[in-house]
Amino acid sequence: MTLKILTFILGSILLLIGIFGGGFQVKELKIPQIGKFSRFLATSLGIFFILISIGLDEQPPTPPPFSPPTSPPSSSSPSSSGPRIFRNRPVSFNLTNQTSRNIERFFASPANVNSWEEDILGTEVLRPGQKTKITIQDGREDCMYDFRARLGAAPNGSVGPGDMIQSQINICIDFHEWGFVEK
Repeated sequence: MTLKILTFILGSILLLIGIFGGGFQVKELKIPQIGKFSRFLATSLGIFFILISIGLDEQPPTPPPFSPPTSPPSSSSPSSSGPRIFRNRPVSFNLTNQTSRNIERFFASPANVNSWEEDILGTEVLRPGQKTKITIQDGREDCMYDFRARLGAAPNGSVGPGDMIQSQINICIDFHEWGFVEK
């Protein structure tokens, strides 16, 4: 018997006791007459347990289908078999380009997803030293995200375009600023 069923049965019995005030027998369970305060308490607890049992089977909503991958996240990212942390709201933060090259594209995908979402910057280019506000409002409850910045070529031509990937970023804990920094 599942926890949901047991909780519902307990809530139903308490609700019956509260409504009828006791004085009945169910199989081997004999319920004596009770006073007004006890009836009120039994009714309240019965409703509480029934509501708890209804909420026990609610699963988080299934995320929408993902856009086709442009490149899989880094293979060095940890597996998603660990505990998941959930959020219940959009997350906004300032993304700062602390590199010497332009950030031409920026991607943020849940760490347990094996594809990248759409480019968040769109037509915007984030020049060295600039910052922009990013809002993750994808309807998901995930907190752990992977970030990918597509960097343009170095102004002097010494380095071509490339990606910087940062994995397992918890966007739910005091997350207001984020930046890509060259080593």
